Amino acid sequence: MSEALAPSPLPPEIEVNDVLSLRLLEPDDSEDVFRILQDAPEIQSYVTWTASIKVTEDVRAKIEEFQEKGDRRYALLEGQQVIGYGALYNSWINIENEYEIGYFCAPEKRGRGYTKATAIRLMEVAREILGAQSFALYIDDGNSPSKTLAASLGFVPTEEFKEDPVLNCLERRYEQAG
Repeated sequence: MSEALAPSPLPPEIEVNDVLSLRLLEPDDSEDVFRILQDAPEIQSYVTWTASIKVTEDVRAKIEEFQEKGDRRYALLEGQQVIGYGALYNSWINIENEYEIGYFCAPEKRGRGYTKATAIRLMEVAREILGAQSFALYIDDGNSPSKTLAASLGFVPTEEFKEDPVLNCLERRYEQAG
C-alpha cells in the first residue's frame, strides 16, 4: 500500500509576467505538448519524462500520472496558448531546501526570454512558498541552449554528475554562483 502524498503548497496557477503564466498541466494540453515535441524532437533527448513519448496519448498518460502524484508540472502559456513547460521539483536532489527546475519552450517562441522569465519566477515562488534556499540544474553537456540559459541565470557548471537511466546519459550539475 502506498502512502498518500501531502498536497503541494505550490499554486495551480502562477503569473510569470504580463505575457506569460504557468498553469498546472491538464490532460487537454496533451495535443499542444505533443506538437511542441514533434516540432522540437531534441527535447526528448534532454527532458526525461518526454523520452518515451510516441503519440498524443502518451503525453496524456504522463500528465495524468503527474496529477495522480500531485506533481507540480506546469504548462507555460502565452495568453491561453500552451507554448512550453516549467517544473519545480526535488526528485533527484537529496539536499534540504534545494530544488531543480525543468523547462522547455516551443521552437517558434525561443529567443524571447520566455524560458528565463519562467525559471526566475519559479525560483521566486519556491523561495516564497517552499522556503527554497538553493537551486540546481542538471544538464546534458550536449544541450547548448540549456547551458546558455543556465549561465544567464547565474548558474555555473560543477564536476558533479548524475546518471539519467531513462535518457542513458550523464547530466552535469549546475549551481547558482556565489
